[in-house]
Amino acid sequence: MKRLSLIALMAWICALSFAQTSEQAELKVHYTFSSLSSAIGDYTGTLQNGASLTTVAGLPVLALGANNGYFDMGASVGNVIATLNDFTISTNVYIPSTTALGSNGNFIYTFANSTNIASDRNGCIFFGANETRYTICLTNYQAEKNVIANYRFPTGDWHTLTYRQAEGQGELFLDGVEVATNSIPINPSQLGATQHNFLGRPCYQGDVYLKEAQYNDFRIYDGAVSDATIATLTQNTAKLNSELYASQITTLMESVTLEATILYEDIVLPTPSSNGISVTWSSSNESVVSTTGVVKRPAYGSSDATVTLTATFSKGGISKQKTFTVTVPAAMDDKTSVSADMEAIDIKGHLDNLMTHLYLPTIGHEGSSIAWTSSHPEYLSPDGELLKQPTNGKLHVQLTAKVSKGTASQSKTWDIYIVQKQQMEYYLFAYFNGNSQWQEQICFALSTDGYNYTPLNNGSPIINSSDIALKEAVRDPHILRGEDGYFYMVVTDMRSSQGWSSNDGMVLLRSKDMVNWTHKAIDFPTRWPHRFDRDALTQVWAPQTIYDPEEGKYMVYYAIGES
Repeated sequence: MKRLSLIALMAWICALSFAQTSEQAELKVHYTFSSLSSAIGDYTGTLQNGASLTTVAGLPVLALGANNGYFDMGASVGNVIATLNDFTISTNVYIPSTTALGSNGNFIYTFANSTNIASDRNGCIFFGANETRYTICLTNYQAEKNVIANYRFPTGDWHTLTYRQAEGQGELFLDGVEVATNSIPINPSQLGATQHNFLGRPCYQGDVYLKEAQYNDFRIYDGAVSDATIATLTQNTAKLNSELYASQITTLMESVTLEATILYEDIVLPTPSSNGISVTWSSSNESVVSTTGVVKRPAYGSSDATVTLTATFSKGGISKQKTFTVTVPAAMDDKTSVSADMEAIDIKGHLDNLMTHLYLPTIGHEGSSIAWTSSHPEYLSPDGELLKQPTNGKLHVQLTAKVSKGTASQSKTWDIYIVQKQQMEYYLFAYFNGNSQWQEQICFALSTDGYNYTPLNNGSPIINSSDIALKEAVRDPHILRGEDGYFYMVVTDMRSSQGWSSNDGMVLLRSKDMVNWTHKAIDFPTRWPHRFDRDALTQVWAPQTIYDPEEGKYMVYYAIGES
């Protein structure tokens, strides 16, 4: 009993000692972002590269923007860093879910003696969002000491980030809860007066800036604040998140639509995943349209049904609703069903120049069965499969659909012309070269056996890359013989001398004779600016084209990388 009492007494003395130390913590720097100046001390920062001051939920906020914006706290803040042994740094920070974390950089805050720490090796402090880690070193990355949570900083919400260090022990708090701790043998004072003190900018050249992040209430304390104080530092996040969640919900609501408002069959009720928002559906008449989109049409002779479908979007106690009015037609009689299903048949493809399979439906929207017959089933089967091609001119094939339901039926015939089988004499090899005269250009070569090739055009390009590509260099050509008699070629728009992660798009080409080509260069960040960030998009590689007979369209697929 005496031993237990002694242990309890010692724990109480330690807690009392920490409380006394915590009460002596002094707020040295406090950027509220209602202005560029600290509310305490003579420290005034500057906005760089489009960063701005704004408000969220009535609270002042620093917004970094999308163009490598950052907040320069100024060199004088380094005089505070030079005095810190036991200390606390805290801020409220928001990183959008669209910000690509993972690449080197993404520093929430930085205090450094250089902007090129890798080579200057003169010490820095930073907090990295990639691994949610506090880092300090007296040289560079080779001598880092960390308190690390080992996961990417949570995005899509406001969070209070607090780092506290006392007597060589570092503690990392997220929203007032400790998430990591470690022994740290280096104090900020050992760095001296850091000259480069930033929010959102790295201190390693080539590292990425923290894009689109927002800050509220940035503080530096001389001393380790108490647990109670850490809890009070989180008080703004609920208000900030309430407005954020409402905005996120509104944005998501605007993007949600139904694929149809007149329903003959089951419908997909969208439940998109975005920023942790949940989407649930309700129906004013579940016997007609269920909450999972199952449709049951009223019986023949009944009136059409009108149903209100309601989508409820929720996050963090904030909810909004969006309603859709749909009509579910009553079932048709057999004769009308057959007529409607016959009218709806649409055979996609080049029917006057057929070179591939056809998609032929077998069931209509109104429940009719559809049976097909072919006048030349040995060439084109009743299920639309192209079995072979004629060797002497085009072949005329008649496809007939018989649509039936109950005692009603109708028939309709389509004229199809299968193209003559091409007399293939050579293999074509499309490639890009890399010699000094024609760097990264498209060339062709022919072969009679698929092994030994002879370059065409004396090995010169078949088209100059500078005439078709934004980078004036291309790679990875792929050619498809189209269903319409054209040849389609796609290539990577890239110049390797600018780096393997330098390309942002591709070039699409079309030709009737493989000599004269039309082209379109597509730059992804320009074409889709809200989807692709130029700094984050690292490659668009090796496109290829296929034909989808069911859709009657060509599809380009490719490898893409984003940081």
